[in-house]
Amino acid sequence: MTILVCVNSEHLFSQELLSEVSLNKSSVYVGEPVQVTVSVFTSTWFTRGLDLGNIKVNGAFSVYFRPVTTSFKKDGQNYAGVQLIYNVFPYSEKDIVFPSLNITVETPPEGDYKGKKQVIKSTEKRIKVKPIPAGFNQEEWLVTTSLRTRSTVKNNKTGTAFSATRTETMRFLFEKEGEVTIPEMVFSWYNPIQKKLFKRTLKEVTINVQPNPDLGVLASIRDSLSVVKTEAIQESKEKVPFKILGLSPERFAVVLVFAVIFGYILLVFARWLLRLVKERQEQYRNSEAYYFQKFKKVAPTKDIKPIARALYRWIDELQLREPSIAYFASTYGTKKLQEEVQLITEGISTRQSGLNLSLKEWQKARNEYHVAKLDNTRGRINGWVNPA
Repeated sequence: MTILVCVNSEHLFSQELLSEVSLNKSSVYVGEPVQVTVSVFTSTWFTRGLDLGNIKVNGAFSVYFRPVTTSFKKDGQNYAGVQLIYNVFPYSEKDIVFPSLNITVETPPEGDYKGKKQVIKSTEKRIKVKPIPAGFNQEEWLVTTSLRTRSTVKNNKTGTAFSATRTETMRFLFEKEGEVTIPEMVFSWYNPIQKKLFKRTLKEVTINVQPNPDLGVLASIRDSLSVVKTEAIQESKEKVPFKILGLSPERFAVVLVFAVIFGYILLVFARWLLRLVKERQEQYRNSEAYYFQKFKKVAPTKDIKPIARALYRWIDELQLREPSIAYFASTYGTKKLQEEVQLITEGISTRQSGLNLSLKEWQKARNEYHVAKLDNTRGRINGWVNPA
């Protein structure tokens, strides 16, 4: 049985996002797992996987199980989806709430191919927790689909279920002859599939301990070991030397001196490194590369005023015969770049918005500028001037 818990959708850039939470049951006993499936669907596709990590549920243990990819079609529109499956185990008799989640996904808008981060919110869901049935001891209550009374600890995970095995081994050393009875053990469990309570009894075991003439020797050895242990403890207390953090006073003093010297050297090095980092940052903030990066950041906004401001500020850092974008484009750019400069000039005069720039063309022209500048520098070093 699947119970739909919440459905949420958002429209962004003509794109539809859907979130859905489903349970395999809405009412469980203490310790009985609930399978919770968190699904997210997009009308385009996902450019990055979905990872919510482990989800905290108050009053219950939450274990991430596995992801599943899926899809469906609605009103002629295909939707791609990712489902994350969790197993939730309530450990008290209070109802639990699977919390509302802010799910961050990366998916492109309609007509685009670049993924954009978007957030869709799911709705919380209350799960009713039933108390342990009357007549069962809380310490002996166990929920499982099967149980064997002689059990090592081993966890198993398949494509559809979790299971665990526990084996307990005990060894006995008998000090007296006669009959020894290991009492019976009773195990009870509730099967959530059959919806029935089961009980299994491990019968008592009687062991007949035969007479052993060496039992007296065993007792004597045990008493002797006890005396030796007591004497060793007393002697160690009397002869423990004075130590500081596990070291003798002399060694502690040597370690302390080295620690002070090392700390001083580390402090001097840290100050030098901090000063160097600050100088490098200051140099970068006054460099042509810094202002070009600012231009690249503002270019996608398509707003003519900040684009023109950042562009001309970068041009000011270049060593051009004529400090203008038209001269830069005609000297180092392609015809496409020159056309973009014309659009910028017209946009400034008419105050138009929605300017689309090709950063690849500007980067290419910048590379041409630096190559030409490097060639000029090499020419001067060789004693001649490159007229280009």
